[in-house]
Amino acid sequence: MASDGLWYVPSGYRSAGRLDDETSEGADGVARTLGSVHMSPSSWGGADAFVSSVLSKRDDHVTGARRARDDRSHWADTDVRAAGHGEEGDIAAGAAVRAVQIDTNITDAI
Repeated sequence: MASDGLWYVPSGYRSAGRLDDETSEGADGVARTLGSVHMSPSSWGGADAFVSSVLSKRDDHVTGARRARDDRSHWADTDVRAAGHGEEGDIAAGAAVRAVQIDTNITDAI
């Protein structure tokens, strides 16, 4: 398999999963920080429309950050599962190769 350029490296998937977890945590922090921003029209001279617009955009960004958090978390889980499947496949393939019996009578005849 190595000669055909096809490689499956479970550790790469595990590494990607760790990075996805870090990204998910970062997005969660952004959502929490943005969600903690509060404005009052009285702080802006009664500018209700301005404050409403800012808060609406804040809510859009919080929603986006939460979606990013959830997506990255999903990818982290998927990466870890892919690594596990690869490791199981490697073990099964190794066991299959070790289980092969070579008939020395045939190989001597060739």
